[in-house]
Amino acid sequence: MFVARVLPLSAVMLLATLAGALAQEPGAAQRPGDPPPEINRADTATATAKVIAVDRANRTVTLQEEGSPPVEFVAGPEIRNFDQIAPGDQVKTEFVRAIAVSLRKPGEPSGAAGSTTVERAPAGEKPGALLTSQVEFTATIEDIDYAKREAVLRGPAGHLQTVNVDPRVQNLERFRKGDEIVIRRTEALLISVTK
Repeated sequence: MFVARVLPLSAVMLLATLAGALAQEPGAAQRPGDPPPEINRADTATATAKVIAVDRANRTVTLQEEGSPPVEFVAGPEIRNFDQIAPGDQVKTEFVRAIAVSLRKPGEPSGAAGSTTVERAPAGEKPGALLTSQVEFTATIEDIDYAKREAVLRGPAGHLQTVNVDPRVQNLERFRKGDEIVIRRTEALLISVTK
């Protein structure tokens, strides 16, 4: 079974504030008519493991990364082409998490959308899958303490969360009480099996 990890709202909001320095160059000012600043950040993690055993009756596969002990996984019925997996195959996983943050003027429409897609390898080919998930939501800055570098954000469910703003975030003073921060998080997990 494949499981995509989802960040809790507080972690996403914290990442959003950490990425603030990317919104504008130091000293740059937002001019009337300019589009809202957007912050983009992406992190990627990859891993490759060797298939050392396959138990077809129980649908388990044992994988081993170099320098690590073997780990056994159960392949649920959604794993197409399980019979194509053989000892010696390589299983590569790539996980990408991208976060985009932008400011929205109060009164503009807010977003709260999401989607998930799953693509599997065609029948007869080596197993593989691509899982993607995208969520967009809005948090409102309820209070901001520039000296302490703290902000109180109200999430889409109305809960308040105090976040520390990373010192790398420059031009913090451009964020104001009442600003809406639109957070769009996209995650993708790609799994492929090769000889």
